Amino acid sequence: MVDQEVIGSQLKRDRFPLQSEGDITLAVRNANYTIGPVMLHIDMKPGAVIPAHLHRGTAEALYVVEDDFTNEGKQYQAGTSLHFKSGGEHGPHATKTGASSSSFGQNELQMRRQISLTS
Repeated sequence: MVDQEVIGSQLKRDRFPLQSEGDITLAVRNANYTIGPVMLHIDMKPGAVIPAHLHRGTAEALYVVEDDFTNEGKQYQAGTSLHFKSGGEHGPHATKTGASSSSFGQNELQMRRQISLTS
């Protein structure tokens, strides 16, 4: 039995709510951590940047879905996953041609509110 079905074309996309540069949107694919990790989908237009930051109280796994994604100056292609421990600084995240990624964490409150920007 499927507890939740999320159809991409029906997702609400909002402007990325944290400090950033350029055009970045965020769609919440799952906010109910009782049925699995929180899943956020992030689209970055060419030249967009998310400054270095850390997540307090939650680890993060990030999956590059499309295009190019740069973390700390190293470029990653679609199909790559990056894993970050709770409290560990990572970033900046950037893209030259645009990037689409999914981020997984423990719960939406921690993913949205417990992010401390370091720049």
